[in-house]
Amino acid sequence: MNDFRGNRISVFKVDDSQSGFVSVKQPDLLTSTHGAFRPIDAQHGPDGALYFADWYNPIIQHGEVDFRDERRDRQHGRIWRIAAKDRPLVEPPQIVEASVEQLLDRLKSTESWTRSQAKLYLKQKGEDAVIPALQNWIRDLDTSDPDWNHHRLEALWVMQFLRSVDNALVSSLLESDGFQARAATIRVLEENPKQNERAYEFFEKGIADPYPCVRLETLHALRALGGPHAAKVAMGAFSTSMDETMEFALWRTMTVLGDDWLPAATEDPLFFGADPKALIYAVRSLDRADGIAPLVSLWRSGDLKDPDAVDALVLIGELGQSEILGDVLRAVAERERNGHGGSPRILGALGNAATQRKQVPKVSAEDVALLLRSESNQTQIQMATLAGDSNADELASQAAVEGIGSNEGYCGERGIEPTWKQGVSTVDSLPSPRWLCPIRP
Repeated sequence: MNDFRGNRISVFKVDDSQSGFVSVKQPDLLTSTHGAFRPIDAQHGPDGALYFADWYNPIIQHGEVDFRDERRDRQHGRIWRIAAKDRPLVEPPQIVEASVEQLLDRLKSTESWTRSQAKLYLKQKGEDAVIPALQNWIRDLDTSDPDWNHHRLEALWVMQFLRSVDNALVSSLLESDGFQARAATIRVLEENPKQNERAYEFFEKGIADPYPCVRLETLHALRALGGPHAAKVAMGAFSTSMDETMEFALWRTMTVLGDDWLPAATEDPLFFGADPKALIYAVRSLDRADGIAPLVSLWRSGDLKDPDAVDALVLIGELGQSEILGDVLRAVAERERNGHGGSPRILGALGNAATQRKQVPKVSAEDVALLLRSESNQTQIQMATLAGDSNADELASQAAVEGIGSNEGYCGERGIEPTWKQGVSTVDSLPSPRWLCPIRP
């Protein structure tokens, strides 16, 4: 890495880390005490040496130093070369005048510059001249060579350059032992996936790969492919133990493909499979009021069990409109009657809807009073706060207050939290709350 601010070239070692990578700082390759040393780019040359461009300027800011400052050097720059002292430079290969067969053999080089240049010149020679020779070259590769998979990847990249990908080679590489080869193969398919008639076959295999980086590449490819089936296949990567990189990729995929999968999921709430957690994740990723339709259908069907039912009601509360929020509140009251948990979370979501989106549930005095008498202090607090935040119906709120106020013993050892009082006290239409317990110091 070129650290032009620190006057140095830094080195990092990159290792695989679940679906992403982790870098570990190594000793600097080069440092300088010269204030004008500004390395900005580094490339390997045809001789194997490392070349890097030095901006060579003591000033690197634009706004902090006057543009007319005489120290600004617009005329000079430097290019440095770093080479090993204990071995000769690499002999530059013949590329320009090389035949197709010679260029193909350059793909086996250990020098990345040589391989890159060979692919560029093979592209210039065209599909008709290259593909037949490339197929023969692949067939003649030594399968016992440790670099066999890498050589075949180089061949696949040539095909990608020529827009003539061989699905037989793709299928074979997806069966390779090295997960890096499988991930690189999926990445090739990300380009113009709609033109590959076997795309879904390959992506269904990739999304089920045991290595997360292969699944990550598959998500990117499915997002490029688009369509409801692509979204359905992508959800195969869903897991409650996804790492941060994978979770973001799946969230992004569900968001981008939202208009594709939402109609299908609305028609069939089990579109993503029998596990409702997948649908809940997709709806949360979409983060749209109309996106809750399939989740509402699944909830009303009665097939949701805890804790999924609670998660679904929380999400509907976060995104729904007033009418459906009233249904959610009634469901919370019914859960309270039946001794089910989760009320504080759901009421908290309804409270956020009232304060942040001005979507207020329609309430009844009976339900509000029931929740204010809950055995759970957190349920009482959340219900009181919701009543205050939404300035709920006067009759319902007052009935709730009178009901809780007549309940003897509430000011005993359990007490009522100050936050509970604060929530109820925000209801403008209520009389002076004489029934409230004294706030303890």
